[in-house]
Amino acid sequence: MRRALNYLFLTRPVVLIPVWGFCILGFIRAFALAHHTALIAVPLQMQFPALRWILIFSGAPAAVYVINQIADRLVDQANPGFPLLVKCKIGAGESFAVAGLCAAIALAMPLVYHRPAIAFLSAIALALGVAYCLRPFYFSGRPCADFLANACGYGIVAFGAGWSLGGLPLGSILFVKACAPYFLLMCAGSISSTIPDIGGDKACGKITTAVRFGARRAHLIALFCIVGALASALIAGDRLALLGACLAMPLYLAYAVRPNQLLMEATYKAGGAIIMLLAALFFPLFFVLGILVFLAAWLYFRYMHGVNYPSLLPATRNEKR
Repeated sequence: MRRALNYLFLTRPVVLIPVWGFCILGFIRAFALAHHTALIAVPLQMQFPALRWILIFSGAPAAVYVINQIADRLVDQANPGFPLLVKCKIGAGESFAVAGLCAAIALAMPLVYHRPAIAFLSAIALALGVAYCLRPFYFSGRPCADFLANACGYGIVAFGAGWSLGGLPLGSILFVKACAPYFLLMCAGSISSTIPDIGGDKACGKITTAVRFGARRAHLIALFCIVGALASALIAGDRLALLGACLAMPLYLAYAVRPNQLLMEATYKAGGAIIMLLAALFFPLFFVLGILVFLAAWLYFRYMHGVNYPSLLPATRNEKR
């Protein structure tokens, strides 16, 4: 039982919550546009089938998260955190088997049930994730490529999965306009999330955007992305993205004026939570699922490993992942 739980949480279900959130944001946006309105709550009877396919699609990013932990084994040991793969002594063979099962679900089930767009996006998510984690591409250790790959994965691919489930085509200018604010929001969050790991990444030779430009300049790039998200939300007429950018902006401005660890982590933790909560307002099943996963993860890490995760507080060596 313990081993099975280790395998389950190796897929990092808490980090899958933003994947589900961006899928749902895509669904909400497509649903609103299909009904010729700026914003509309999704009826409960439509939330269940959409969420089922979102969970299936999330097998692809789950596989990537496992592969990422294999690739970053040494880096994770150097950074603040609790690297589950290392602490639980899960071998590479077992880890790749878990990743393979998740990937097979994400690719096969949509094809069997005639959802080719979901299968296609799952394949892109896997390819992008492998390029992010592994050499020779290794986007996670290359400045700018790291946050752009993350933003594509969440703000375009995951958003596109929800958009497709909402019944609108992917290959259109409308889709490009719709996903632009979320792409830029994810750019900001991704950059900010690498700032706490500058020391460990640099020591291991992992040249992230934050390592390359330093904490202050990297944060200014993230702040610029938030401004871009706000502007593109205005152009697209997306009130939800506009509100999310406006609520995140004070956190980014506060850290720019007075940098400290609390504000540094608030930019991507609280900032990310804001946009997820906004999605949950119009898709309440997402809130229920998120709370259940959050509580399950907290209980698992607290009672099986003695660490406080997940948490919105600044991380210590034993209180992250």
